[in-house]
Amino acid sequence: MFVIEDLDSYWEDLTHPAHTQTDRLGMPLVEKYDSYDTVDDDPEMGAKIRESTCLSGSSR
Repeated sequence: MFVIEDLDSYWEDLTHPAHTQTDRLGMPLVEKYDSYDTVDDDPEMGAKIRESTCLSGSSR
């Protein structure tokens, strides 16, 4: 488990070369994959994420 402080940092993690390379190499080997994120201190986070992705399409 790890903590990411804000959406910009979350996006940086998702697009970091180590993350994308791991996904590229590892996902074809996985039969089933479940992932979830937990936000415990911002009831507006869902709206912020939707706004962030809607403003720029599917990527930032």
